[in-house]
Amino acid sequence: MSDQDPSRRLDDFGTLNELKLVSREEAEPALSRTVEFLIEDCHIPHVSLIPYPVVFFILARWFHVHPRSEQPTRDLLARWVWRGIVTGAHQRAAVSAMREQVRDIKPDEEQKSLNRLLARVNSPAAHRWKLGKFHLKSAHGRIETLALLAQRPRDRYGIVRLGELVSGGRIAREIFPARVWSSFDATGQRLAKTAANRVLLGSAHTGLNTEISRWSWDRDQEALKSHLMDERSFEFLCRSEADAFLQRREEAVVAATERMIAERAAWEEPVLRPLSAYFEHPQVGVPFFADERQET
Repeated sequence: MSDQDPSRRLDDFGTLNELKLVSREEAEPALSRTVEFLIEDCHIPHVSLIPYPVVFFILARWFHVHPRSEQPTRDLLARWVWRGIVTGAHQRAAVSAMREQVRDIKPDEEQKSLNRLLARVNSPAAHRWKLGKFHLKSAHGRIETLALLAQRPRDRYGIVRLGELVSGGRIAREIFPARVWSSFDATGQRLAKTAANRVLLGSAHTGLNTEISRWSWDRDQEALKSHLMDERSFEFLCRSEADAFLQRREEAVVAATERMIAERAAWEEPVLRPLSAYFEHPQVGVPFFADERQET
């Protein structure tokens, strides 16, 4: 937040540079705005689900420097978050990129700062989403969990609460436990390790493959659909045809993940700015973004 090198340790700053750090009174509202923005604008409702946590630090700088960003700016900033997630631009390993993006954010240059950030992530992914081995600590697994969460998962009694999932210690749980995987064919064994074998249900639900198969399509189809199970995949589950179930659910999870990414990265959507950004700059007499080809 202080426009210092974010890759340095605090011990390396020295007394003089420590005096340049923002105060606690300045930091707290910026951090609160960052949390609010991630939840409301980026639809990332918990710190454990941020695919690349480094984005939190960059956003903290943004909301310290530009605390009252209008909604069109927030929308574009959310695109920057998701485009960086999709392209990997926010990976923690890219320390130089993190340092440069922090420095892109300048006081009194809100739209120019936004332009600089967007320019770093403006390359859409060219390949389809593929399910890999699921792990919630990986960016890949967190993106898939967010896609599952975007379906507003339900059980037979209502919406599943995120707090219940977090407090239970396992946000995304296996439908088929590892002890039964050896009976699957090669494809089934591979898919059992992926998000195709995960649902967002609280710890009160046990033996998920058995429990869910006891649900009724007529009575519980809304809950089943919220976990990306259609009538056909539910039939496979009820008949204990795990391999066929996992293959069908793989297609559903991939499609849901791609839809979420397309919606939130908004590659094809027009660029809309706050009304004030379309006024002429008082010094140069032209809009801030007069040279941008994609402005609408």
